[in-house]
Amino acid sequence: MAKSNPARFAAVLLLSTCIMLLVFGVMMLYPTLPDRVPAHFDINGAPTRFESRAAFTRGTLGIGLGLPAFLCALVYCLRFLPARFLNAPNAEYWRAPENYPRACDYLLTSVLWLAGGMVIWSLVLWRVMVSAALRTPPSLDIGVVTGLAMAKLGLVIAWIVAVFRRFSKME
Repeated sequence: MAKSNPARFAAVLLLSTCIMLLVFGVMMLYPTLPDRVPAHFDINGAPTRFESRAAFTRGTLGIGLGLPAFLCALVYCLRFLPARFLNAPNAEYWRAPENYPRACDYLLTSVLWLAGGMVIWSLVLWRVMVSAALRTPPSLDIGVVTGLAMAKLGLVIAWIVAVFRRFSKME
């Protein structure tokens, strides 16, 4: 029987909750969208490309759920590859047969947390895009988008730092 991992359970719970929030949020806002939704904006916040409501929603869900799912699957599959594919601080230690499963478990748990943050970020971006679409004329607040971009960059940097810190320790 597999050993219990409370951190992984919490990460899966967070990710599942975030996915439900994204899907629910999209379902709630979908009816408010115009038939043609601005899907791309220039640097000044003016729309440059429009899509149907359905295409816009598919794109949002595809990216908002697809990228985190891809990252989780990629990291999960690491455990089935030879240990030499693990590139981390103290690589020889973590590639050892007795430590490699722990390294893979930590990476999977950490990427589940990252994926939860990415899904929430997608929900916030969806809400910002819907707000932009509902303005007359449609316009995107570039300051908000810049803040969102900085938040996502911060999330990824925090994840990288956490992973490096963990693999810098040999235990």
